[in-house]
Amino acid sequence: MGRRPLPVVCKGCGVAAMTKRLRERLERDFPEPGSATEAVRIVDESSDLERVQAAIVLWAKGDLGKLRDASRLAHEDWRDALVRGELADDDWQERLDAELGLSDATDVEIGGQPRDVVTLWRPTGPEELALVEASGWRRWPPRLPDQPIFYPVLNEDYAIRIARDWNVKASGVGHVTRFDVRREHLEQYEVQQVGGETILEYWIPAERLDELNDNIVGTIEVVRTFR
Repeated sequence: MGRRPLPVVCKGCGVAAMTKRLRERLERDFPEPGSATEAVRIVDESSDLERVQAAIVLWAKGDLGKLRDASRLAHEDWRDALVRGELADDDWQERLDAELGLSDATDVEIGGQPRDVVTLWRPTGPEELALVEASGWRRWPPRLPDQPIFYPVLNEDYAIRIARDWNVKASGVGHVTRFDVRREHLEQYEVQQVGGETILEYWIPAERLDELNDNIVGTIEVVRTFR
């Protein structure tokens, strides 16, 4: 019998779905019965951001006591946790991918052939999410007349900031969604950097949103909710 999946823990400020690659790392680092479940609870309470969560996991090196200490440090100052976990430098994304595995591309089966996909995130409000649900969680709804561009983002932390800081204020609730798109389809678009190094977006013209929808692999998932 396979190991039961780790639970998704709900924090007081919202629903935090820990990334799959971090859950898998916790299962490897804490193999004793019950320890992985306790570890995911500790990590979930430390932060809503994968970078900070990963920093305390890397610092702890499989020790629950150290994991608790790291979580307390993250509450006091998350920047210190990044330093201890060696994720404070400019190359933190590369180190994170090296430790946890790539999050933005996986091999999936499409028509029996392995194909590359890119994982994108989109912060959204309740109205748009209801339309996504009505599609069977497979398509984004058409843009409104005053919305000429569809903006998926390439970084979960960036999506979290928008959902938490903008969607909650605008709609009372903000969701972060995640979905995979065929890489070959996205190659026609340039990645737009609209701020710091991780503030990255694709700008999809509204009239081409159906093409993007046709190239979504699997379903659109809600990974976090903030209120």
